[in-house]
Amino acid sequence: MCGIMAVKGVGAVNGVYEGLKNLEYRGYDSAGIAIKDCNGIKAFKSIGYISELEKTGVLDCSGGIAIGHTRWATHGGVTIENCHPHCSEDKKIWVVHNGIIENHKLLRSDVLAGVVFYGETDTEVIPKLIEQYYTGDVWQAFRSAIDKLNGSYAIVMMCEYDDKVYFARKSSPLVIGKGNGFVVSSDVNGLIDCSEKCVIEDNTLGYIDNNLHIYDKNTNKININWIAMDERSIEADKGGNEHFMIKEINEIPRALQSTYNSFLKSEVVLPDNISNVLLVGCGTSYHSCLMGKSYIERVAGIKSECVIASEFIYSNYIVREGTVGIFVSQSGETADTLSAIHKAKELGIYCIAITNVRESSITRICDSVLYIDVGVEVCVASTKAYTSQVLMLMLLSDVIARNLKCEGTCKEDVLGCNCGNCLEIRANEYNDLFNLDIKSYLSKVRGVSEEIVKKDKLHLIGKAVDYITALEGALKIKEVSYIFTDAYPSGELKHGTLSLIEEGSIVIAIATQGGILLDKSKNAIHEICARGGKCIIISQFPEEEFNEVIWCNDGKRCVKRGEYIPLPNLNSLLMPIVSIIPIDLIAYTVSVMKGYNPDKPRNLAKSVTVE
Repeated sequence: MCGIMAVKGVGAVNGVYEGLKNLEYRGYDSAGIAIKDCNGIKAFKSIGYISELEKTGVLDCSGGIAIGHTRWATHGGVTIENCHPHCSEDKKIWVVHNGIIENHKLLRSDVLAGVVFYGETDTEVIPKLIEQYYTGDVWQAFRSAIDKLNGSYAIVMMCEYDDKVYFARKSSPLVIGKGNGFVVSSDVNGLIDCSEKCVIEDNTLGYIDNNLHIYDKNTNKININWIAMDERSIEADKGGNEHFMIKEINEIPRALQSTYNSFLKSEVVLPDNISNVLLVGCGTSYHSCLMGKSYIERVAGIKSECVIASEFIYSNYIVREGTVGIFVSQSGETADTLSAIHKAKELGIYCIAITNVRESSITRICDSVLYIDVGVEVCVASTKAYTSQVLMLMLLSDVIARNLKCEGTCKEDVLGCNCGNCLEIRANEYNDLFNLDIKSYLSKVRGVSEEIVKKDKLHLIGKAVDYITALEGALKIKEVSYIFTDAYPSGELKHGTLSLIEEGSIVIAIATQGGILLDKSKNAIHEICARGGKCIIISQFPEEEFNEVIWCNDGKRCVKRGEYIPLPNLNSLLMPIVSIIPIDLIAYTVSVMKGYNPDKPRNLAKSVTVE
């Protein structure tokens, strides 16, 4: 969500442009670059993809300093006027900003009364505040303006008065890289050609001249901790695939193995006497939390609860003795999740992070961190990160079980033990997971997608963990195909939802649970088919198991009202990881059939860094 770039040094313009391209995956609807040369500062802006910015002639310019931004609209529409960078009235001060300035309306009517604004954004108050406070000392004016701001921000500023780049950070990520010059970015993936990086801590500000200077909010100088850059993991191409989404779905087996290896190398530190686990996330990460709750209760046998991060922040949560919090965020920068962690820590809860991004904000505020290590996920709709989050939560449930029940006697045996308390998954079963044949689904998925693409609504059902898979699958289809899709527990159909089923309705039924749960799932499928609906069944059980419920008599003849997508028959604990994959493929295929770009669904951002 929004990307910031600034480069001070040789090749500044091209560096900012290429950096913004590397931040495209975060989501945006407009882009802009401002360039400083010996004649002053000029800005170039465009609506839509960054490639549109190239048409403005920005790459024909040069300068020693450039700042750029990709905007995802929060305040004000998607217009050139609202596009960053924003400037002061005299156009000598230029700013890019991520976050939300919560008191911008008050500032407009108070300190900035009488000042002319050209747009609607909260960001525009920042350069105009700096201009108001400027009396010859840029650093003092910048600090005075920052003191007036309420809310969250990562701010980068340049001006015509000197050759410095100024920055400030509060509750929005910012990182600085060093190579031949300096690079400032909201994301480590923007640090092109840098050998070292410095993560800017919260509630700090500073500037870059020939060196980097960082200060706390009381203007005390902070020691700089340069860290060697890892090899960049983001890949500029799609690896021969049409979209990143299908590339990342195909990478799921490899990502799962990487997550498993990361877990083996991790040292999970847990407090003693855990009796309750709180799991918190947003969107897809919330669904992985729901799956984690199921694993923890099944494997560790203790109470668990899931809360959506934005709801937890404002809830009257009652802390039970022995509560541990698990907070899941692919990016590690999800604003709602970070706020939830701050609240949890105020309540005295021990916090564990599960994330994909090292040195992200979540890693610096939690007590313990587990990395899923799936590589950069570019597509807005999460696929490989979700399956790896679920695997990590399953493995973590085993650690909790061992701590509680095994008294440490079997901690070294990560493939299960004979105590009866731990995960009973053999090494070869993990290997089956790591060697899934994703492409084997494609022909079957294409057939059902050709039917779904004609519909304006879709339903998913499942029991127990299959209902959680239905929730995640519904989200994926909504995100990238824009078809209204909802998910229900199978047993709830007769309590109201069945009224939506009519001739031709399509329902995706996930049925991976055996025994009585399979019988109940078959009952729900029969209820749908008997009313003219068609079920797409996703299961590891033989197709013949469902023949009696998908063949229905319409009064004239026996009609088949179902399709079957087979899953590999793995350990029941692993089935939630594989059952989502065909639905991910359906979401992708339908999106492409409808002519959409599944990598960049409308109105959505990859990294949601505002509440």
